[in-house]
Amino acid sequence: MSTMKTNYKQLEHLLLKYSFEKLKVSKEPEKLLDILKKNNPSMIENAQKLELLAAAIVYVHLKRNSLNGRGGITAKDVGAYFSVKASAITGKVFDVEFWIDHNKKALFADEPYEYIDIDRFEVNEEYWEFLESLEADDIEEGIKVLKKIIQKDPDYYDPYITLHEYYIADGKGKKAFDILSQGYRRAKKLVMAEDRFPDKLLWLFLENRHILRVMFNYAVIMWSTDSKAEALSIFQQLLKSDTNDNIGARYAIIALLEGYESYEHFEEQFTTESGYLNAGALNEWFYEKAQKYDRVIGWWFRVNKDKNVR
Repeated sequence: MSTMKTNYKQLEHLLLKYSFEKLKVSKEPEKLLDILKKNNPSMIENAQKLELLAAAIVYVHLKRNSLNGRGGITAKDVGAYFSVKASAITGKVFDVEFWIDHNKKALFADEPYEYIDIDRFEVNEEYWEFLESLEADDIEEGIKVLKKIIQKDPDYYDPYITLHEYYIADGKGKKAFDILSQGYRRAKKLVMAEDRFPDKLLWLFLENRHILRVMFNYAVIMWSTDSKAEALSIFQQLLKSDTNDNIGARYAIIALLEGYESYEHFEEQFTTESGYLNAGALNEWFYEKAQKYDRVIGWWFRVNKDKNVR
């Protein structure tokens, strides 16, 4: 039997066994394996550790069905089952997702999908007026106001971020996580077109910034709650959809791969005594460290080779 067939059969067995024990006999991981086989069979044939590839396929399934993260099945849980490190799964997931989505990318190659949100002027103005008001200094009152703004327009996401911060300050960690998760899920649903994330979701348009902010903030929380694979995937989506990267996803990607335990831990390294980021030191660090991760970030350097990205 060829290496390809042997590896495929072993992967199929690993996925079916995991599905039977953990996923109520879901067939989806097996379907993802078949898509991978069709789009990039060499990844299966040349796999050095089949358990790692199986774990990555499982985690892609968990992500796509919102079964991962806090309260769900973490990369650490999957790693323990397959006897591989969670950090290894985090890196492998990117490769697997790329090839599973390969046909979809090719199909739409000549039809880039750009998302620009509607003008949410009324709730935007109400939100910023609130931030400058005396009510903003009172946590209990602030929570009430932000809930009302969200109720008025559930798809304006800056209030979700601030409400999350109020809940944290009030010692309500679960509520903080839940409200930011809710904002992220709504934002992703808003921009997706037939399961496709925008090719362009640009910071240039003021209308998009609340979407980018809630996605970035959610990824930061995923990072700190040991859901690094999901955090990395979100940062990559943000960078690919806006290579100008005003929000700084490229720095977060490298910091996560470098093993920082949280985004806050990473930022501390570059924060001056006056509370501002040292942009020069940050960029110097990024260009030095990013060289190690060409497989993940190399494409960004090639896209920006004609720009003064430094």
